[in-house]
Amino acid sequence: MPFKFDPEYNAIMKSLFGNKTIPASLPVGDVEARRARMEPGIAILADPNFDLDHVTTRDFFADTTDGHKILLRWYSSKHKSLSPAVIYAHGGVAHSQEIGVDTSRIGIMGDSAGGGLAVAAALLARQNDGPRLAKVILFSPMLDDRTVTADEHLTPFLSWNTTDNETGWQALLGCSRGREMVTEIAAPARMVDATGMPPLYIEVGELDLFRNESIEFATKFYKAGISAELHVYPGCPHGFDIFPSRGTGVCKRAFENRDRVIKKHDNQGSQGPSAVPDAFTSSHVVSGCVINIIAGSDTTSISLSAVLYYLLKNPSCMDKLREEVDTFTANGQLSTFVTYKESQAMPYLQAVIKEALRLHPATGLPLERVVPKGGATISGRFFPEGAIVGINTWVAHRDRSIFGQDVDSFSPERWLQDDEERVVLMNRFWMPFGLGSRTCIGRHISMLEMCKLIPALV
Repeated sequence: MPFKFDPEYNAIMKSLFGNKTIPASLPVGDVEARRARMEPGIAILADPNFDLDHVTTRDFFADTTDGHKILLRWYSSKHKSLSPAVIYAHGGVAHSQEIGVDTSRIGIMGDSAGGGLAVAAALLARQNDGPRLAKVILFSPMLDDRTVTADEHLTPFLSWNTTDNETGWQALLGCSRGREMVTEIAAPARMVDATGMPPLYIEVGELDLFRNESIEFATKFYKAGISAELHVYPGCPHGFDIFPSRGTGVCKRAFENRDRVIKKHDNQGSQGPSAVPDAFTSSHVVSGCVINIIAGSDTTSISLSAVLYYLLKNPSCMDKLREEVDTFTANGQLSTFVTYKESQAMPYLQAVIKEALRLHPATGLPLERVVPKGGATISGRFFPEGAIVGINTWVAHRDRSIFGQDVDSFSPERWLQDDEERVVLMNRFWMPFGLGSRTCIGRHISMLEMCKLIPALV
């Protein structure tokens, strides 16, 4: 059966605009003519379709990198407690505490071009390890700068056509539109892999130019093993949902689906990557062990390579270590396969390992910390609550006031000096595995492997 408009939607369009057919396409780039054409429809939509007596609004502002402020309007019911937060495009996390939002339950939502912005924000959050989102919710999203043609079956029904789309993308990308240089942040359909993205809800009309790109976008989530709920509404063009108060059946179903998706997080909490599992299963244990083995192998190999590198570059140190190994072996203090306990009694071996990891820690940045409520003063500088702080191990390990003036030299002897207070101070600032409660849980395995391997290798 050929395409046709949804009967109820078609009846509403005729009641509003008569029997006018979809007007001819405007030239690519004619922005003013497009604005003039849209004004009558915008006027119809200008009145709010909800009871303002039951709604309160608060205004906030998001600061941009170039100093501009973007208005964020927060709507809430006067008669309901806190419910899930859907932040429209961006800016909600920064004000989450002011408006009482649980940041683990924030979703990001957008329609049409706003849908593209919503995905871009989610992609940036993934790329920059930003706020973890519970859901991405998209309505007829504009995702692909390469969509400038449509098949002949779809063309007669397009409320947003190919020349409109080309105009919009050129306004954003200029002459780069359609070229390989366009990034996934600019045109989210360029995303290759959805791994690490939040669960997706996406809907689109069957007669929408964005139909195919929306379906393809959802497919990328399926391929990455991420939940995606996709709805394609028959007989509906772009913008079919802009008259909810007039009550078409398909529009009601769309809004019911949207409400259900949002309320799902009200009843169950976050369903996204930050959700806490109800139980810690055997699968979680196995996954944790595998991750630790893989991660530990990588950092251990880096650390072991560092020890061997500095020994080879400093033959005198290599000779001293060999002499210690030979002495311990001759005295019967080492087994054929050196044990960890035996290695701990070898002072020069321990000094060599410490010095190599001081100069070449496997991870440059240990886990960051979030400043607790009330803020904190560190070394005379105040950091507000919520600020993320961290220490660069490579820099800290080259502090001359702690490790001496020869910090750039490989000198195991610094750990064997008679100045006990100095050694205690150096140990306090030695952190190749991090410090505190967030110390690397594989630290002891890594040290065990190095303490057993190095005596055998030298």
